[in-house]
Order: sequence, then structure tokens, then C-alpha cells
Amino acid sequence: MQTLTPSGFLRIGASDLEYRMIGPSPEQAPTIVMLHEGLGSAALWGDFPEKLQAATGAGVFVYSRAGYGASIAAIYAGSHQDHRVQGMALIAPHFIVEDISVTSIAEIKTAYETTNLKEKLARWHTDVDNAFCGWNGAWLDPKFRTWDISEFLAYIRVPIAILQGVDDQYGTTRQVELAREECYCPVDVTLIPGAGHQPHREAPGATLDAISEFANAVLRVDGSQGRAA
Repeated sequence: MQTLTPSGFLRIGASDLEYRMIGPSPEQAPTIVMLHEGLGSAALWGDFPEKLQAATGAGVFVYSRAGYGASIAAIYAGSHQDHRVQGMALIAPHFIVEDISVTSIAEIKTAYETTNLKEKLARWHTDVDNAFCGWNGAWLDPKFRTWDISEFLAYIRVPIAILQGVDDQYGTTRQVELAREECYCPVDVTLIPGAGHQPHREAPGATLDAISEFANAVLRVDGSQGRAA
């Protein structure tokens, strides 16, 4: 087993995954694992993980995936009864493909080809073309229009918090409605005014408050022992 330093790279198979570990170790307290969005990375969370750690007392583990976050979390929790998973906070999740998603992703493809968007993203990705095209190409593939992971929602057995920007340009509240319709577990929904698809960047205060309140309720960290009660 690899020993974790505060930051570095994890070797998983053939991949070296960038990570940050903030706060107490998993042996000392519950750990919040942060999975990023399609074009995200560990670094693109900014100081949000540090603020979340301070607000909850839990450890926070952030890493750059070789895949993407909210969908993976829902699929895993809906297909594995893992006692280590005590709750999920999903930021702007997608369970189905909507017209608004495809339209906006087609527009960002044009922006990538005609503006300085590629240069901006290159700050956060070693192979920016691979990162962008892998994400963008999958969504724009006509076969992807039938992608639907809502079947997993009925098998999730832990509380869920869903946060979505009111002005999300990649999805509508249909995603939230699906969770409410399909889940048998508690589903807490926060719609964040003045935010689009990245409320943790566009409305960090409201997003931090909602996630930390949820995490504190789910994890119930015992301050004397630093473990879940």
C-alpha cells in the first residue's frame, strides 16, 4: 500500500494520478473524497477542499481521475453496498442526456477550436487535447444520446445531497427530478441562485455551506476521537 504524503502522485495501474490529502488521515477521521467534473482536476478545485476540511473536521482527499465524478459516484453507490460510503454530495450531476447538454457541449467544442480556451485548459492538463476530446467527443457521439444511469439510483442506500446552479447551462432540474423519483434514500436538493454548472466556483459560499452542513449531518464527527460516531 502506498504511503500518502500531503500531495503527490498515486500509481494506479499504468496511470499516475495527482492528489492532495488535507486534514486528518482516514485512520483518524472520516474522509471526504472529491471527484471532479469532466474537464476538472485536483488543482481546479482551488482552495475549496481546504475550506471544506475546515468546515467539517473530516479529512479531504482530492485527486485527478482518469474519468469523471458525479456519474461514477452514483454508479458505484448503486452497484456496491460499501459500508465505507456514508453519503454523497453530487454537484450538477447527470443521470441522462438532455438536449441542453448536447447543445452546450457542441458550443464549447467550437470555442475550443476558435478561441483561447485550449490555452486556458492547458494550465490544468498535461495532454489537453486528450482530456478535452475524450470528454467532448463522448457527449457528441450520437450513440451517447441513449446514455442513462438512472437505474442505479434505486439501489443507493446512503443519503444524497444534490446541488445545482439555477443557471446550469449543461442540465435542467430534470436530473434532480429523476433522483427524487428513483431513489429510496433521502435526497436533499439545493438550487443555487446566480450559479451555472460550477457552483463551487461561481457561488463558493453557498456551495460550501450546503455541502458542509450535509457532511456534518452524515458523518457526525466526534471531536474527541476524530471518527464517525
